[in-house]
Amino acid sequence: MRSDTSLSPRAREFAILTVAAWLGSEYEWESHSAVARSIGVSEAELSGIRGGSGPRVSDEHEAAVVGVVRAVLERADLSDTEYEDAVSTLGCETLVELVVLVGYYELLGRLLTTFRANSSGDS
Repeated sequence: MRSDTSLSPRAREFAILTVAAWLGSEYEWESHSAVARSIGVSEAELSGIRGGSGPRVSDEHEAAVVGVVRAVLERADLSDTEYEDAVSTLGCETLVELVVLVGYYELLGRLLTTFRANSSGDS
């Protein structure tokens, strides 16, 4: 579910990096920002995610992904309108995959932070 989804590689990395930035998970951030760069995510987009404003994207799917991730992290829910918009833009299957992806990386980030994992692999 975390790598074989209907999300594009860019959208998946936007979601993962948004979670990493939200939690302050340096290990996740370093690991996934390298992946993101390798698939063409710009430094400006990475800075936007890290700074909390999100990446500036014109693709409606990527924008919807970031909006859903931020809502789930901030409120653990979507408003009725956000839900309807997400289903309309992403489809129900992709929305389910996205929320599961957020939950997985939120759990992983909390584990890595709690047990003091760092980018060198030490814990």
